[in-house]
Amino acid sequence: VMPLRREGISSEDFTEFIKVQVAQILKLPVSQLDLTKNLQDYGFDSLMALELRNQLEQHLNTSLPTPQKLTTLKALIAYYAKN
Repeated sequence: VMPLRREGISSEDFTEFIKVQVAQILKLPVSQLDLTKNLQDYGFDSLMALELRNQLEQHLNTSLPTPQKLTTLKALIAYYAKN
């Protein structure tokens, strides 16, 4: 996996990158993801959050905290954009 550099991509590209990662974990098309819909409505659980974190660490080549109590994809993206 080639590392992705957050500082080298736009916020739109970073949003799309996270959406693709979440869609792959959920086994859903990216087009079905709504940024404001509760992630639990998609069946996204704590094990999936760990899987996402592990994928992001690999792609971003950095250590990341596991998100806690993030309700929407928009909140998840904002969380990882800051960390």
